[in-house]
Amino acid sequence: MKWRAYPRYRDSGIEWLGDIPAHWEIVPLKFALKPRGDAVKTGPFGSQLCTIPR
Repeated sequence: MKWRAYPRYRDSGIEWLGDIPAHWEIVPLKFALKPRGDAVKTGPFGSQLCTIPR
């Protein structure tokens, strides 16, 4: 299966990333995720991830 290319690309400004589709935004990952107060729990052996109910 071959995916079609996006119509326009632009330079990302990040050397290792190269060109990206023109409509994409580059944001730090911490701003792209939704905050969730109970996502990381501190347990007896350090940090443990909790399960996310679906």
